[in-house]
Amino acid sequence: MFSCNRPSRSLITREFIDLFKKAFPNIEGDQLSSLDLMLQQFRKRKFHLRNFPPAFEEYIEFQITKNPDSILMQGDIIDNLALFLVDESGDLVSIDGPAVVLSASCDCENDETILLASCFSFKEVKHVVKNEKDLQNNLYYKFFCFNNSSDESKSIVADFSRIATFSKKIIQSRITDGRLKKIGSLTQLGYYFFITKLYIHLLRIEKEDALVLREA
Repeated sequence: MFSCNRPSRSLITREFIDLFKKAFPNIEGDQLSSLDLMLQQFRKRKFHLRNFPPAFEEYIEFQITKNPDSILMQGDIIDNLALFLVDESGDLVSIDGPAVVLSASCDCENDETILLASCFSFKEVKHVVKNEKDLQNNLYYKFFCFNNSSDESKSIVADFSRIATFSKKIIQSRITDGRLKKIGSLTQLGYYFFITKLYIHLLRIEKEDALVLREA
């Protein structure tokens, strides 16, 4: 469990670099090193006196701003937006709650429909994964943990496997009249981390046993 005074943060660790390497085995080592170096510029060092000698812990504070721009952008979190999915019986099921915009920002500007993914609380999602620490550190392919609150019931997790389209016109009009509300937008760092996770989930390289089923 997370203590109430724990800072909101997401770790960029060697485990995340290993996750990226596992998803894209053809990437060269120097490219992975470049990814690590790019992320280092956002790292902060926090002093922790655990034992002697003193130790430092690296972490990144990022993710979302609570003062989002009025323009719809990739990574925007919209509250109380019901998405409809088809269940195993063929029936439409409504998933109520926050949803995050997956469409690229330019597509949000030019397209008539927007792609969104359902979001859930960390408290809900932690019960469907094996390791809640790995969930918080964004090591699961299909989840993106925003780490926006130390309160597990308010910390938002996007589920990239629950995706639906929605009319942009309806979203914009309902935001204007107050029926919908943008509750967060990604910071620059949060944006880069978000699209990296989305890329890993949707475009990671297939395993060899799947590739052999394809025609050469």
